[in-house]
Amino acid sequence: MDIPPIKFAQARGGRLAYQRWGTGSEILVGLPPAAQNIELAWEWPAVRSMLERFGHFADYIHFDKRGTGASDVAQTVPGIDERVDDVRAIFDAEGIEQAHLFAQSEGGPLAFLFAASYPDRVRSITLHGSAARMMPDEYDREEQIAVREAFAAVWGTPDSMNIPIFAPSQLENTEYVRWHQRYERFAASSQGVRDLMIQMMDWD
Repeated sequence: MDIPPIKFAQARGGRLAYQRWGTGSEILVGLPPAAQNIELAWEWPAVRSMLERFGHFADYIHFDKRGTGASDVAQTVPGIDERVDDVRAIFDAEGIEQAHLFAQSEGGPLAFLFAASYPDRVRSITLHGSAARMMPDEYDREEQIAVREAFAAVWGTPDSMNIPIFAPSQLENTEYVRWHQRYERFAASSQGVRDLMIQMMDWD
């Protein structure tokens, strides 16, 4: 299939880049992880295959969060309430009354808050590597901030922690490692990733 064109939905803080494709009768909206780039995602064959499979059983939409990917740059990292408004902007731009939500990573709290805010617009929620909150009851906040700052400091570089943590089976795949470093740089800035990851600690 051809790569779906990039569309833009107007939100209060800027435009949101999104794509829509698929032949399924049910609408499925993917809520993104920390940072992605919906345009570059299609370049890697395994990712493209996954996206194409979504389109076989659903009318699928995914988008780049404000301040990430192909969406407009944000001067400050939007909070979760603003993120809810961004999801609503995608729904409204496509005239969607109801849809299923597929939430990855910190998309879980966002999915639950969107459903609580607009219960008539959500048919179901599916979580992948996510939860209703991002941190346990008790944790060392300074230690966790330091971990996130270290992660962000090497974002988009050969020392990136992304692959060792999330795709260790690809560590010896030099082509994938090189592509993913580029993907990170086009997904978000190091500062943006830092601010987002620290903000996420309080999402519940």
